[in-house]
Amino acid sequence: MTAEGSLPPSTGFGRELEEVKAVSPDHAELVRLHAFNRCWEDCRVSFRAYLSSFVPDPTLVEDCLQELAIVAWQKSPLDRGHQDFLAYGLACAWRIGQAAIRRNKIGRMQLLAPDVMAALADTVRGREQASEPAGGRLAALRSCLASLDDKQRQLLEARYSGDEGAVLKDEARRLGRSPDSLYKQLERLRIALRDCISKRIHHME
Repeated sequence: MTAEGSLPPSTGFGRELEEVKAVSPDHAELVRLHAFNRCWEDCRVSFRAYLSSFVPDPTLVEDCLQELAIVAWQKSPLDRGHQDFLAYGLACAWRIGQAAIRRNKIGRMQLLAPDVMAALADTVRGREQASEPAGGRLAALRSCLASLDDKQRQLLEARYSGDEGAVLKDEARRLGRSPDSLYKQLERLRIALRDCISKRIHHME
């Protein structure tokens, strides 16, 4: 169901698909499959990372990812572009993952919001594909995120949920702290996460 490599999503795909349908319905299905492959390959790492943030069993994560691929192929809004595909997939991943947890009667991991987890996944995507064994950095990221306390999670939510400068200023105002103190705390948290991921990867080797 996937294609080799990760290609950028098509622009104007909805218009392209309608034009192809008018000429050849059979060819339109091939065009849709090609678009799905590109979107799926581009988003797959983020989907796996998000599922790994609250589904503690790696084998179950892969089962959920396979189910997500089927649902996304059947129902995803391919004609609306890459961002809508990602948002739809993350929402489906949440429902699929929660259903798997209930079926298997396993404990829940504390969860980051979908957009936050996707942003964090993007920060490790390149390194995983370039150098680390498949899933290694994401498994480490999942484990390290699970060790954060509530305040640290709230700070990450603020950092990755929008424009960093504006969001952190609002968060500083809400907490009655200076933006500079939050920036320093965030930098310490980034370093701690980086070191945690490196240590866990080293233990996997």
